[in-house]
Amino acid sequence: LIANEASLTVPAAVNGKYTGVTPFLADQYMTGKEFLSGILRDWLVSLPGGGTQQEVTQSMYSDNPNAKGLPLTEFFRFNVGATVEDAQYDETQYVRLFLTRAAAKATFDIKVADTYKGSGVKVTGIRLNGLNVQQYVFPRDAKYCVKNGDAVEPIEKEAVITPKIPESVTPKDRFITSFAAPQRHFEGKGASMVMNLPEADFVEIKANADKTLGPVYFTESLMPNTTAKFTVQVQLDNQEKWLDAKPLGVGEGNNILLVNGAQAIARNTHLKITINFSDNDITATVQLVPYVGVELKPTFGFDELNPNPNTNN
Repeated sequence: LIANEASLTVPAAVNGKYTGVTPFLADQYMTGKEFLSGILRDWLVSLPGGGTQQEVTQSMYSDNPNAKGLPLTEFFRFNVGATVEDAQYDETQYVRLFLTRAAAKATFDIKVADTYKGSGVKVTGIRLNGLNVQQYVFPRDAKYCVKNGDAVEPIEKEAVITPKIPESVTPKDRFITSFAAPQRHFEGKGASMVMNLPEADFVEIKANADKTLGPVYFTESLMPNTTAKFTVQVQLDNQEKWLDAKPLGVGEGNNILLVNGAQAIARNTHLKITINFSDNDITATVQLVPYVGVELKPTFGFDELNPNPNTNN
């Protein structure tokens, strides 16, 4: 399953023949070619800049309503089988599936202590360090869970064919608890997502200042070892030197995901990063928030142009 595919580049395995994803998908469908699951499984998308530089100066996707939209993807395997011996019998079958947003999202809350004595200095940029340069377009080896009260319960990624429309279910906040990521291009540090603020969004650091910046979208990311950490830096007054906030940690209210002991940021999650300024320190905390699930009711094909051909209506 894929939606908003126009936001993506074609898979590397077929690059050169096609100018965009939609022509590639259309050609595969219109000519009756069999889709090769390996091409889709290994399909990668890169941060802006082609994945060859350590810093990018824009988010992976745009939240602008005029943009092509954030891609949503999922990969399911299931069999549609005959249920009766009569080959002429036509039976509609149903399945309930879901899509997952193929990006992580961050917003930044700038908060200044009410005891802060300085003024005049402004935040002009924010940098999130440690990201993967690339991610898989479709979730790779992803495991899912949902929150049931205070408990977190694993769920199976099932795709069950039924002879009638499945009962409607209440959308749940689905988490990805582990996943596979491409090998990093840069050891240790990884890439950085840089948000250079327009002058209208500069945040003056003064007592009681409180402003939210973003959102920005970027690749899901998995640290290569258990000692590497995601970090946040801020730029003041457009100076070349960036200041470190204390590293983002793991724990109550500060819960970057852990995958096999290594810090990770899964797709379809929202990092609410709070950057606190005091007279003596800059700190960064993060609250991980799942996207709220919504039920999609897509239709396929074309509606009949004239359902009453014997009338003029």
